[in-house]
Amino acid sequence: QDPENTGWQRDLSVGHDRIGDVLRAQGDLTGAAKSYGASLEIRKRLSARDLDNTGWQRDLSVSHEKIGEVLWAQGDQTGAIQAYEQSASIAQSLADRFPDHPQFVSEVVGVKQRLEALRMMAP
Repeated sequence: QDPENTGWQRDLSVGHDRIGDVLRAQGDLTGAAKSYGASLEIRKRLSARDLDNTGWQRDLSVSHEKIGEVLWAQGDQTGAIQAYEQSASIAQSLADRFPDHPQFVSEVVGVKQRLEALRMMAP
C-alpha cells in the first residue's frame, strides 16, 4: 500500500524469498521462480534508489543467486549461469569496497565457487 516505504518494501522482498524457499522445497519450481522474481524486482528498485546501501546490494545479489538455483533445477543452465554471474558481480563489488568485511568476502567466494561448479556441469 505504500511503495515509497523502503522498509516495508524490503520486508516484502524477504517474504517473497521465504515463500519461494518453501515452494522450491516442495518441488514447485514454477511457483518458486515467480516468488523469487517478485523479490528480485523489488530489490532492483531498492538498490537503484541507493547504490551505496550495502544491505540492498547484498539482497540483490542473493536474489540473483536464488533465481539461478531455480533456473538450474528447471534445466536452464545458461540462464542459471547468467544469474550467478550477476550475483557474483555484485558480491565482488561489495567485497572490493569492504575487504575487511568477513561476510562480503565469504559470500563472494561462495558464489564464485558455485558459479564455477555450474560452468563445469553445463554442456
